[in-house]
Amino acid sequence: LQAGIPLPGVVVVGVANGVGGGVLRDLLVGDAPAALRPGTIFVSGVILIC
Repeated sequence: LQAGIPLPGVVVVGVANGVGGGVLRDLLVGDAPAALRPGTIFVSGVILIC
């Protein structure tokens, strides 16, 4: 925020980093990412929007 970036932009970048980091972690350990498992259509939609 001190760099002059608006709060919504900071939130979007933070969420994208959190979700991306979780997916990367799952892929590195050979597990299916939670966002791509059956029954998580809502989460997958949020990921696509971000």
